[in-house]
Amino acid sequence: MKNNYTFKSFSKKLLLLFFFHFIFQNVHSQVDLRTCGYNCTSNNYTLTNVFLSATDVYGVPLSNTTCTPGSVSQVYILLNYTSNANSDIYYSRFFADLSINGVVTPLNVYFGTVSPGAGQRFLYGPFDWTCGTELLLSNILIAWRTSINQNPGPNYTCQNYSSSQCDFSQNLVIAKPLAVQFTYKACRQGNKATVNFTSTTNGGIAPYSYAWDFNSDGITDSTLANPTFSFNSITGNTVKLTVVDSQGLSNSYIVNINIPLEMVLSSTTSNVNCSSSTGSIDLTVLGGTSAYTYLWSNGATTQDISNLSPGLYSVTVTDANNCVKTLQTTINPGDVTNPIVLPPNNITIQGCGLSGLVNNGMLPFSLSPSTITLTQFQQQGGSFIDSSPIATLYYQDTQSGSCPIIVIRKYYLTDSCNNSGFASQTIAIQDTISPIFNGNTPAYLTVSCENVPSPPVLIVTDNCGFVNINYSENIKTSNCAGCYTIERTWTANDSCNNISTFLQTVYVEDTTAPVIASLPAPTTISCPATPSFATATATDVCGSSFTLTFADVTTNGQCSGSYSVTRTWTATDSCNN
Repeated sequence: MKNNYTFKSFSKKLLLLFFFHFIFQNVHSQVDLRTCGYNCTSNNYTLTNVFLSATDVYGVPLSNTTCTPGSVSQVYILLNYTSNANSDIYYSRFFADLSINGVVTPLNVYFGTVSPGAGQRFLYGPFDWTCGTELLLSNILIAWRTSINQNPGPNYTCQNYSSSQCDFSQNLVIAKPLAVQFTYKACRQGNKATVNFTSTTNGGIAPYSYAWDFNSDGITDSTLANPTFSFNSITGNTVKLTVVDSQGLSNSYIVNINIPLEMVLSSTTSNVNCSSSTGSIDLTVLGGTSAYTYLWSNGATTQDISNLSPGLYSVTVTDANNCVKTLQTTINPGDVTNPIVLPPNNITIQGCGLSGLVNNGMLPFSLSPSTITLTQFQQQGGSFIDSSPIATLYYQDTQSGSCPIIVIRKYYLTDSCNNSGFASQTIAIQDTISPIFNGNTPAYLTVSCENVPSPPVLIVTDNCGFVNINYSENIKTSNCAGCYTIERTWTANDSCNNISTFLQTVYVEDTTAPVIASLPAPTTISCPATPSFATATATDVCGSSFTLTFADVTTNGQCSGSYSVTRTWTATDSCNN
């Protein structure tokens, strides 16, 4: 294609002057007239085309060529203009911001004298330009003087130019070779991927027509500038874009598609402590393409959130490829439940009073609240169920009864969330130990009736101190009044009516014979008188009944009428003594 733009108005001498001023303005710091606040009222000049050229003089736009994205070539930037003025202008300057792939370079180019009609000017170069890189001129200002006698010199000021002798121009995209290229953003779901393509084709002359081949089969799958396609595989996908511009230039771009790892969300939660808003969620994002953006159901936009109340929270994570994943996480409520107190088992212990608690390894009796440690509570056999640590623990007792003494012990627990609970233990203090008879008193005695001992004084001890002693006696007689049995019983009972008895049996035996108290004196009588005996008398020391019997023995004397009669009395008591 032919280029109709020509550099008409300048001689080589003027061109050399231009280069001198261009070099000069890079050596000396000069005023940027765009900062002078001009309200330009002239509209005499129009920039018809700003373009890349392979040469710096009589440049030809490269927009009728193609290039391969990423290739580097040395180029220049030139512009074509038209003027509707009727006369030359002088000492003209061109100001603009040159943006090459986002890097801005301020331009202050001295044009010098510009004649009416059309012309071409050199702006920038040479420089290495990468194919596909966008170039833009913005904030364009052209200022001039109308008289050759008004030379502001290289050290001009804002006052050397005016609003009536300057012109603003719109931003201009710099024409360049047709570079077919595209970007893509892939989102993986398992072994499939959805890819959004964006054509970044530039250069040539728009508008463009597009032909996308996603399957490498030579068939056009889409003619959109920015299509979306779903791949059934995450590997081996090659995409080709062919673009034709308005002047019929065609160029293609082929890319092997790299599918990132699928984005995976996980979270670690800290539940609410007690009833406050202290929950937090630590979110972890793996895969996808960073950077990520976050939108929580509570409006937060940070990765991790804190100071949360109980409830369900969801987060939507969007990565740099606009891939979206959602995760729901629950913050569990804080501890608002009272502790379940499991007291020590009810127990009956041996003791004489409240001191029996300590004597049995238990906590002492306390009518007022008594603080203890969790270890002490557990040593007593208690436990609890709670999701929070225990903050305070105490017990308090009440007492009733005597035998047994009933102690109701209540344990009160308060956890770190100020939830409280209690439970009771019943302790029965019972004296079940009977009094003990001490000493060497024999349980059995055998005595004669005249030696029956008096009841002894027994010594009785009791673990709880108080003893009441009762004595009883039972006599069992026999046929013999002097032989009988004495059953002696001592009964000792303490304040809890624990009873002990001691039984002593005394066997009384009558082993003493009766005593014949009186006998008649011997008498002599004359024959033929008949002997006559007085009756004997007797006594029995044991008081037994007795019988008196006698037996006579006759002894002949020396003569037949002489004899003696001897009467022997026998006293036999009922005990056969």
